[in-house]
Amino acid sequence: MPASPSRLPVVAITLGDPAGVGPEVALKGAIEAGVRAECRPILVGAASVVERTLSTWDPAKRPDVVAIKDASEIDGINSNAVVVLDTHNIDDAEWEIGKLSRAGGTAAAEDTETAVRIALEGKVDAIVSGPVNKQGLQLAGRDYPGQTEFIQALSKGPKPLKILVGGKLRVAQMTSHMSLAAAVGKVTKENVLDIATRFSDALKNAWGIEKPRIAVSALNPHAGDNGLLGKEEIDEIEPAIREAVSRGYDIVGPVPADVSFMQGEEGRYDGVVSLYHDQGTIPLKRLKFASVAYGLPVIRTTPGHGTAYDIAGKGTADATAMIGALQLAARLARQRLEKGA
Repeated sequence: MPASPSRLPVVAITLGDPAGVGPEVALKGAIEAGVRAECRPILVGAASVVERTLSTWDPAKRPDVVAIKDASEIDGINSNAVVVLDTHNIDDAEWEIGKLSRAGGTAAAEDTETAVRIALEGKVDAIVSGPVNKQGLQLAGRDYPGQTEFIQALSKGPKPLKILVGGKLRVAQMTSHMSLAAAVGKVTKENVLDIATRFSDALKNAWGIEKPRIAVSALNPHAGDNGLLGKEEIDEIEPAIREAVSRGYDIVGPVPADVSFMQGEEGRYDGVVSLYHDQGTIPLKRLKFASVAYGLPVIRTTPGHGTAYDIAGKGTADATAMIGALQLAARLARQRLEKGA
């Protein structure tokens, strides 16, 4: 598929765990007018899962579904139909809505492998990952902390920078899937300097912000209160920021975390660095965020929620985060196409 700024990017959407809300939000995202204005979506998964999901919808609201065998076939489809790259990898008898299963984990893993393969082949321009259950992936023999690490291994890429996007707020996570005790041990000058400067470079290269202003969140309450509540700010974070500034970056902090994210949402900063998982995800959850694994050979985003087994199959799942992930993937892909990459 030749790179051209005149065409819409093709974005692959994996269904995620079929027993969760992934297929539902993938379908809702794929038919959203705002998404179709920015990309050509293609679902990656078993067509039978898509049809089973649609069977619970109002017949008047069900879109037509076209199953294809190869991603390149999307060029011959000129309708409003939902296109599915049918992976034929799960039987209806093998899984149940709302229940974790090895079959569901295997299907989710294989769909991810297919999406990465066709992205590396240039048949799609970006991937949006549907939500999976990490235990399901492990039951399927894919022992990774999460989908990001799985896709990193599949694409043979470097460790990506995880950037969360919700509304006007952009957050880079220095640590993610580890215990809080382990995360605190990662707060070193070297790590803070690395995440802050990489984040700034990403916002410049992928978002087109010429000189991003980055705030680094503090680790301790009140930014350590001059060492009374912890010395990581004095010993590690402040030296990292001084070093970054000496290299020409516009980086400030440590900013107390109880205000840094609010100020980022208000537009005072172009991005905020989060030092551990919940510090960054709590303020973003209310914004129904999406995340991007920046720096991989493939563009990959995902909605910021899980499988939600408790509401799966009821038709009530909110697709806002999936729509945001699709639009983010489309915009990043569009920029790459315009650069001719």
